[in-house]
Amino acid sequence: MRVSSHIKIVFLSTVFAAAGLTLFADPPASAETRGKHPAADGTKKTTKVFPPTSASSEKRLKVDTTPSPQRTGDGARRTVLDGKKLDSETRLGFRKDLLLRINEIIMKVERNSAVLASELSDDLKISLLKRFASELGDGVEYIPALEFKQSKKKSMAKHSSSYRRAIIINSGKVLYLRINRFDEKTLKGLLEDNANLAERPLGLIIDLRSAGGSNCLIADKAAALFISSSEKKGKRNASSGVKKNAFGLPVIMLMDGDTSGAAEVFAALIVKAGRGVCLGEASAGRPFAKQRFSLANGDYLLIPQVPGKFKQFSRSGLKPDIQFPAKPQISYEKLKSGGENKSDDKCVARAVDLLICLNAISTRKRNPEKE
Repeated sequence: MRVSSHIKIVFLSTVFAAAGLTLFADPPASAETRGKHPAADGTKKTTKVFPPTSASSEKRLKVDTTPSPQRTGDGARRTVLDGKKLDSETRLGFRKDLLLRINEIIMKVERNSAVLASELSDDLKISLLKRFASELGDGVEYIPALEFKQSKKKSMAKHSSSYRRAIIINSGKVLYLRINRFDEKTLKGLLEDNANLAERPLGLIIDLRSAGGSNCLIADKAAALFISSSEKKGKRNASSGVKKNAFGLPVIMLMDGDTSGAAEVFAALIVKAGRGVCLGEASAGRPFAKQRFSLANGDYLLIPQVPGKFKQFSRSGLKPDIQFPAKPQISYEKLKSGGENKSDDKCVARAVDLLICLNAISTRKRNPEKE
């Protein structure tokens, strides 16, 4: 069974639209596509997909000239790829080469594997588009319109309170705080909890499950509360306006697949400084706010907007140091009332046990003579 040229062109057009590319009629006269193929009625018919490679037809390939922060200030149409500046002619050649290669691959499959060609379903098309966008790097995402609407509804149902105040759990042994979103209220709450901390517990649990936020600078300031000047080694900002090493305790951060945005940045900074470990499941892999661009077919392309100081920051998800099921998550109110048991939130129970063990090891090292 052969997939019709019309279906193939629609499929290719959708793929190329995700990358801002344009598909045209009339193929290049290459050795592979110059030959004619029999049509259904027995007559000879030439498959037409791309324009000829003449100078006049090259002008028909549209080049995105929308201003962007990556453009140079001399007015030249330039972009950046792998740290190298590319002019519009180089970009045009890159696009044409990509279009031709993808077209050739699909034509080879169509001609030589009728079974595979017949399996070019909508689900496969979406999967290919997502993988293609992700391979462009920097956390670029292709999102179908329906999927985007569903994720938008989910984000609107996020917690209303960005920060839940620190509480002592497990008979006064462990300090627990929950961050739902990184904003000014979160930073203020952390500072106040540090100032009001009367007793020194064994360790600190920071619950980042389902936490988010788009303000990476707030996350940076919040992380500075847990990182001393010596741990910073002079490489990070020492004038952030907050007290360093506010919580000088062993830190375990709980996270799951919904931990995203500024929460991922915060956790990564703590881990990088050696001030804590992550327990739970891999984070979402969306550390930076993404700008949404509409595609011609109604779908969307999401491109991260990375602050200057985080240019070298990983765009992928943060993997936990200790893999452990992140759900269920106990309600903050129940935990605060002291009515919890280990079955209510096994992730919290595991973190408590680890902090108690760390404290026992630390105590034995300070007092080796004690039995």
